[in-house]
Amino acid sequence: MRPPVIAYADGADSPRSAPRDVAAVAGLSDPEVLLGWTPEGRPWLASPALRGRTVIAGYALAGAVADGRLHYMPVRLSAVPRMVTDLLPDVALVTGIRRGDRLAFGASAGWGPAAARAATMVVVELDDAAADVGGPEIPGRIVATVPRPPSAEPPPAPRAPDEVDALVVHDRAACRGRLDAPV
Repeated sequence: MRPPVIAYADGADSPRSAPRDVAAVAGLSDPEVLLGWTPEGRPWLASPALRGRTVIAGYALAGAVADGRLHYMPVRLSAVPRMVTDLLPDVALVTGIRRGDRLAFGASAGWGPAAARAATMVVVELDDAAADVGGPEIPGRIVATVPRPPSAEPPPAPRAPDEVDALVVHDRAACRGRLDAPV
């Protein structure tokens, strides 16, 4: 029997709630996670108990991938909704806003709609400070809402462009020989 899986919607405003907290409101124990693009750090990503998979290994997830707590699944971005559907997660955790008596996705739904449709249960992390940008309503069987925790840290700053970046931007032809040269 496989452990329960919590699929976290990804994106710039991806959910911040710890897996143990989501599992508690969903009535699960000892879950694995499925993560995508997670640009901000999450304190729970450092937990030795964290285990699961990710479709994007960079940004805040690099440490957990490097030490084997998260396993990278090489999946094309266009194939992620199908992969999530095939995985049949027990819980989809998505970020949302209130729209009257309904709940809708906020600024970045990512593959949250696919996860919400595929999961047995949906937990919505409500962001009462977010504006309604017209995202779709959240599908699926919503079993709980939780308040969105504050950000533990600012998103990472992009790296400064280097010489190769400048060449690509200014003269793609001049860059060709440099990119093909052995390192």
